Amino acid sequence: MPSPRSTLFAWAFARSARLALLLIAMFAPLAPASGGAEDDVDVRANLGATLSENDEVAASLEASLSAFLGAIFRGESTAAHLAPGDAEKHSFFFSALASIGSRLEGSDLSPLVLKSFPLDGDDYLLTLAFLTTRDDRPQISRIVELHAYARGDVFGFKSPFHHRTASLRTQTLGNVTFHFATAFDEQRAREFAEFKTHIEHLLGAPPTPLDYYCFDSLDALLKAYGLVHDATKCNWLTHDLGFLDGDGRIYVTGTGDERYIFGFLRSFLQLHGGDEADLYAPFSNGVAAYYGGYALSGDDMPTLKAQFRAKLAQDPEINFLREYEKGRKSSVNRHFTYYVIGAFICEEVLERHGFPEVLRLLSSGADGERFFDNIEDILGVDKAGFHELILRLIDAKPASR
Repeated sequence: MPSPRSTLFAWAFARSARLALLLIAMFAPLAPASGGAEDDVDVRANLGATLSENDEVAASLEASLSAFLGAIFRGESTAAHLAPGDAEKHSFFFSALASIGSRLEGSDLSPLVLKSFPLDGDDYLLTLAFLTTRDDRPQISRIVELHAYARGDVFGFKSPFHHRTASLRTQTLGNVTFHFATAFDEQRAREFAEFKTHIEHLLGAPPTPLDYYCFDSLDALLKAYGLVHDATKCNWLTHDLGFLDGDGRIYVTGTGDERYIFGFLRSFLQLHGGDEADLYAPFSNGVAAYYGGYALSGDDMPTLKAQFRAKLAQDPEINFLREYEKGRKSSVNRHFTYYVIGAFICEEVLERHGFPEVLRLLSSGADGERFFDNIEDILGVDKAGFHELILRLIDAKPASR
C-alpha cells in the first residue's frame, strides 16, 4: 500500500499537473533544429521557457537535444552527445530515459521544455516533460532532468546525479564511502562495510571501492538521478529500492539505512555470482534475505521462521511446495513465500556444505529449471519431500492426518 506521504505527493503533483494542462494549447514550438535527421524528435517549449538567453546557444542546445533523444528512443548510438563511460556510470538513468521511447506507445515523444537554467561554465540543467493522451486528453507521463554540457560543436547530456549530490556529506569506512544528507549511523555503516568485505571474499571478487548513496526515500533517490515524475509509479514512492550502478562501483538506496544489505547483495550476485543469464532470481532473493534480513522489514531468520510456524498453525493443511510454486501469488506476513523459503534453504546448505553449494543453487537456470534437481543432489530431498524439508527447517511438526 502507498504511504500517506507518497499519496500526498501524488495528489499535489496531480493538482499542479492539471493546472499545467490548461496551458497546453499555449505550448509554443521552438525554432526548427538545424541539420537534424528526419527521425530526430521535435523540441517544444512551455509558456515562457527558453533553452538559453543566448540565441546561438539555444539553437545548439535544441539541435543537440533533438538528435540525442531521437537516437536514444531509436536505440541507436548517442556517442556524439555522450561522454565515454557516462552510460555505464549511471546506467539506471539512461535505461529509464530509453524506456520512454518503448513504453509510451502511440504517444508524442517530443519533449516539452519546462525549465532551463545555467550551471557553472557552459552547462545547463534542463527539465523536460513527456506527454501522453488518455481518453482524448493530454496528460503528463514523465518529467526528467538532463545535465547539458558543451562538447565541441554540440552539447552532451548526462544525468544530473553529480550536480544533485555534490552537497551531500561523506564518511569513508574501509573501502566504502557513504554519502548522506541527514543523520549517519556509523555502527550500521560499519556492519555494511564489513559484510561487503566478507561477500567479496566468498565470491572471489576484487575488493573494489564503493560509493554508497544513502537517500532517505525513493523519491529523493529518483530526483537525484533526474527522474522527477513517472505517472506509472507516482503512488509508490516508498522506501523500497537498492541497487548497484556504475559497473558495481556505486550503490544507491532509498531506505535511509546504511546497512541495507538485501538490495546490495541481490545486485552483487548478478555481477559476481556466476552467469547472470543462468541466475535463479527467487533463490538470489532468498540468499539476500538470509544475509540482510527480508527487504524493507529487515526480518531476520528467527522472525521469518516464527512467521511460517504461525502460518502453519493458522492453516495446518498448507503445503509449502505448492506455495513455493505459486511464486508472487503466495505470501506469509506480506513476504513472498518463495523468497523466504529460499532463505531457509540457503541457511541449510551453508551449514551442511558451505558457500560453493549455495552458488550452485543460484545457477539453477533463469526459470529455476534445475532448482529441485540441485536440491535433491545437495540435500538429498526430492520434490515430494520438499514440504517436509521446510517443516524441518522452520522447526515445525507436520499436521496430523
